Amino acid sequence: MIARLAITLAAVVLLAACDDYHPPPAPADPDPTPADPLEARIRARAPSEAPYMIRQGEARHFTMSAGADASYTLIVQSGLCYKVLAQGEDAVGELDLFLYSASGVLVQEDASSGPSAILGSARPICPEDPVEYRVTLRTRGAGAVAAQLYASP
Repeated sequence: MIARLAITLAAVVLLAACDDYHPPPAPADPDPTPADPLEARIRARAPSEAPYMIRQGEARHFTMSAGADASYTLIVQSGLCYKVLAQGEDAVGELDLFLYSASGVLVQEDASSGPSAILGSARPICPEDPVEYRVTLRTRGAGAVAAQLYASP
């Protein structure tokens, strides 16, 4: 009886503590406003589209022709989760992102519309082992595009 009362009391204390829980603030980007306007738009979107994730390395930049593809290799480590945010100039119209395995199998594609795109929106990329992917960007119109990798801390 005393043990049951102690467990019940501990559960009440735990539940009360959960009501007061506030997550720690998201990590601040040390350079939130870069000179490049596409990177600035990506970083402005990051707190809502990649919350609690940290920018990894430099953004990739491409000059796209209408209907053309551009690709790059992405090597990710196990134990972290990833997202790729991309932004095109308004002139590119629709920007699409695709994530392929090293063997060419489509793993994910973005579902957004317009000149911004994201991989990992519905399900972040969380590999169990280090893995190599190919990220492919496709636009309807022509213009500059930037893509940035974000990872969970």
